[in-house]
Amino acid sequence: MVAPAVFSGTGDSVVKIPAQFASQPALVLATHNGSANFIVESLDSSNATSGLFVDTIGSYNGMVPVNFTGSSGAVGLKITADGTWTLTFKDASTARPFTSSIAGKGDEVLLYHGNTGTAAITNNGSANFIVTAYGTDGSSPNLLIDEIGHYNGSQPFSSGPMFIVVQADGNWTFAVQ
Repeated sequence: MVAPAVFSGTGDSVVKIPAQFASQPALVLATHNGSANFIVESLDSSNATSGLFVDTIGSYNGMVPVNFTGSSGAVGLKITADGTWTLTFKDASTARPFTSSIAGKGDEVLLYHGNTGTAAITNNGSANFIVTAYGTDGSSPNLLIDEIGHYNGSQPFSSGPMFIVVQADGNWTFAVQ
């Protein structure tokens, strides 16, 4: 397992993705203490924006995936902030694991180790609720849910291990049977 790398600052900045995380899927725990926009975007090797990880107003505390598409396209992160922020890069294997049920709040990356089944999923947020499944090598994204507001439904889950990326502003639950 690769040791975490921590970056912090105030206001707008650019952070280079640490070498130990550049060629593999990684997690970034992002926090912001401010009252205006907090945006985290990925940058490719030509410094062009290549993805949007966080786009919120005010305080933020969430986990997002980096380089989860089977390629190492992101070389940096562009931060737009009015307050203090912290980015902690972590090994993807440190995602919170589960085999049958789990609950959480906000953006998170999970590591599913369970069997093939049907996941009963709920969300009580008011904004985007997006759930995407990835192979443990970060490849083969499968968009399971893309809704706005409350969600109460079921989705097919393949057998693990696989990463489940949750984008939410509220409380959510997964129960796989």
